[in-house]
Amino acid sequence: MAAVTLQEFLALVVLVGAVAAFVGAPARRASLWPLVPTLMLTLAAVRTSGVIQAIVLIVLLAMTALRVLRSTAIQTQLRAWAIGSYAAGMIGFSVFIAADGEVATLGALIGCAVLLPLFPLHAGYLAAVAGLPPAAAAFTGIALPVLGLKTAAPLVPVLPDDWLPAIAVFAVFGTVYGSFRAFVQSRVVRLLAYGGFALITVIWWHLASLHAATVAAFSFLGALTLVIAGLRLAWQAIEHRYGDVAIGQLPGLARTMPRFAFLFGLLVTAAMGLPPFGVFTGYVHMLLSPAPTLTAALFLVLFGWFAASWYWIAMLQGVLFGRHRTDVPYDDVRWTEAAAAIVIVAALLAIGALPEASL
Repeated sequence: MAAVTLQEFLALVVLVGAVAAFVGAPARRASLWPLVPTLMLTLAAVRTSGVIQAIVLIVLLAMTALRVLRSTAIQTQLRAWAIGSYAAGMIGFSVFIAADGEVATLGALIGCAVLLPLFPLHAGYLAAVAGLPPAAAAFTGIALPVLGLKTAAPLVPVLPDDWLPAIAVFAVFGTVYGSFRAFVQSRVVRLLAYGGFALITVIWWHLASLHAATVAAFSFLGALTLVIAGLRLAWQAIEHRYGDVAIGQLPGLARTMPRFAFLFGLLVTAAMGLPPFGVFTGYVHMLLSPAPTLTAALFLVLFGWFAASWYWIAMLQGVLFGRHRTDVPYDDVRWTEAAAAIVIVAALLAIGALPEASL
């Protein structure tokens, strides 16, 4: 198998997310054209580095902040925290451009912590995934973390050693905090946002532990962000038909909407770590690189994984199983609506089958 560079891998993940966003809303493609500049900027940031990349990321954060500011589906408090985190990221990258030495490194680190969500700068990710329209939420939930890890990869090895324990503490706390917040969510999109954050922030613990970025981190992030995007795009079929329904408010979809149930269930099992998909393999490789030592941080990271399995199962049970309502006119998804989930499932299988040595 021909080797794939990490840059090519990230570009492919971004392109898969863009294709899924476009094919997942065939009746609303006119509203997707604003995503084209975001796609172009994302690919530009993947292909560049240094000052040019920082300028592209500032523009991308500003565009995302503007979308979040205009969204009416985001709670006022979360919107305020999100705008604050985007502003911190733009200031951080501006400092990176203007300063030198450790000051520039700190600025770049703050910017990366907004893109690849790290507590307490995670609100931008939550607002984007939970509050933007489905296609924009799905693509932004892929683009920002991917660019965050791509930017952090060359930064982490040069971070001062005394910064790493603080990063690890914030990462582990974010995993626990995100897991508990996911437990109490009654809406699918908010559960996806907090669940995605709780697992993504584990990557920061991994980076701080090794003082370097590994192929496993890129593989895990690519697969996880695609899963979250696939679930967000799949759930828009329910939102389009029935509005903003709570988990358990519309049970029994396995019987009444079998095509939706099959694809939604497949994506949830991928998020839970079904081995054929890339989420499980990437997570395991991160934990085993290098051989783990038993610490409180490792225990809490494992807690985050088992907690994720619990709330994914609870979401699956509340949506697909139980007695279906007889007062609701059920309308299963068309194949055009299912296309986005099919594209993402195929990509997940490819990531899971890709040998780590080929990246």
